[in-house]
Amino acid sequence: MTEAEEFQNRLLQKIEEWRNTADFKKSSSAKQKLERSANLVAGTQPEILVELFGPSASIPDENRKAMQMVRTMDEKTLNALQIFTLTGQQTKLVGHHEVPANILGQHLRKMPVEARIEVFRNLYDRGIRSGMDPKQIRLLPAMVHYTIAHGGDFSGRKTGALLPVIEGESVDAFLKRFDGALDVTFEMAQKAADAPLTQAWNAAMRGATEGIGIGTDIPLGAPETPMEFRALATKAFKPIAPKVQTSVLENLDDPARIQETVAELTKTEGAIKPQLVEQLQQQAPAARQAIFDFKNGNANLKFQAPEIQVPTPSIETPQFPNRLIGARKAAAGLAGAGILAIGPLGTAASAAETAERTKIAQKTGSILDKAQAGISGVSLSADIASYNPLTAIPGALVSTGADILNLVIDGGRAMISGTATYERKQLERQERLRRLPADAPERQGFASAGGM
Repeated sequence: MTEAEEFQNRLLQKIEEWRNTADFKKSSSAKQKLERSANLVAGTQPEILVELFGPSASIPDENRKAMQMVRTMDEKTLNALQIFTLTGQQTKLVGHHEVPANILGQHLRKMPVEARIEVFRNLYDRGIRSGMDPKQIRLLPAMVHYTIAHGGDFSGRKTGALLPVIEGESVDAFLKRFDGALDVTFEMAQKAADAPLTQAWNAAMRGATEGIGIGTDIPLGAPETPMEFRALATKAFKPIAPKVQTSVLENLDDPARIQETVAELTKTEGAIKPQLVEQLQQQAPAARQAIFDFKNGNANLKFQAPEIQVPTPSIETPQFPNRLIGARKAAAGLAGAGILAIGPLGTAASAAETAERTKIAQKTGSILDKAQAGISGVSLSADIASYNPLTAIPGALVSTGADILNLVIDGGRAMISGTATYERKQLERQERLRRLPADAPERQGFASAGGM
C-alpha cells in the first residue's frame, strides 16, 4: 500500500468511526455530513487527496474534525472555481462533479483497498476522474446544476445514476454495472453544458477573459482549465460579478451581447486590480498548455461542450414615465409571458422578469418586492427544469404556479393603488388565454407581444 493509499484509508476510517460517537447521535445533520465526506474521500484517487491536503497533512484525532477537514476542503475548492462570486442559492454559479461523489464513493467504501485502487485505475485509464478532483468539476448555473445535471434529484435514485450496493461484488461486475450509471451521468452533464443558461454564462466568461487581454480560448468554467488559474480569475472578477449577472439575465438570448458587455465591464477603472490582471496574463500561456495536454492526454472526458448559439426571440421591456410603477408593470407582463410562452421564449421571459423584479427590490427595499423577486426566481428555476424530460411536467407546473402567484400579488397592489380596472382586465385575459391550447392563435399572439 502506497503512502497516498494509506492516507486515504486512515482518513476514511476516522470519518466512518464518527458514527459510533455520542456527538454523532445528538446531531440531526450528522448522517448527511458523514455520508457526504466519506463518499468524497472514498471516491477520490489517493494521489489527488494528497495533492489537495498536502504531502505532510495530518489526520485530526477527533472524528468530527476529520470529517470537517474534508468538507472544508471541498467547499474551498468549489468556492475557488466560481469565477463570478454571487449570492443566492438559485442564482449563483456552482461546481458540478461530473462523477458525483455519492454514486461512486458509496460503493468504494465497501470494497477492500486493493479493489478500490483497481477501480480507480480502470476509470482513469478511460479518462474518467472522480470525487474531489478539480479536473472533473464543471461550472454550471445553480438552477441548471440541480434540474439538468442531476435530473432534479441529487441522490441519483430517480435518474438511475445511483446503483444499489452489492456486498462482496467483484471489481469486474461492479464496473460493468457502473458503466450504465456513467452513461446516465454524462448524458445529463452534456445537456447541462448545452443548456441556454449555461451558454449565456460561458459567453460572460469569454467576455471577461477578452476584456483583460488574454483572448477567449481559455474556458474558465471547464474542468480542463487548471484550478490555480480559475481560482485567480475568481478573485479578479469578484468586484464585477453582480453587474455580470445582470447582463446575463437581461441578454439570455444574446450571448454575443453578453460577451461584449462583460468585456467592457472589465475595463471599468478600478473594477479589477491591475496586479491580478497582470498575473492572469502571465499565467495564460501555461493554462493553454495545460488545456492542450488535458484534451490530448488520457484524461479527456467524452464531451467538450461547443459554443452553441440559441436563437430565441428577445423580450423587450416597456419603458414608462414613472420608472418604478412602470417597472412593476413590465415585470407583471414578463410573468404573463412566462406563463404563455413556450420553450426558450418562456425561459427568456422568466429571466427578464427576475432581473426586473430584482432591480425593483434593490431600489425600494420593500419586503414584498423582495418576495416577488424570490418567487420569480422559483419560476425561472422551474423553467430550466422543464428542459429535462425527467422534470419537464413538474417544472412547468411550478413555473406556471409561481408566475400566477406574482400576477395575483401585482393585481392586489394595483387594487390598492387605484390602477386595478385595467390591470384586472389584463389578468383576466391572461388567465383565459392560459387555458387555451399552446398552439392557439390568440395565445401565440399574446406571448409574442410580451404579455402586455
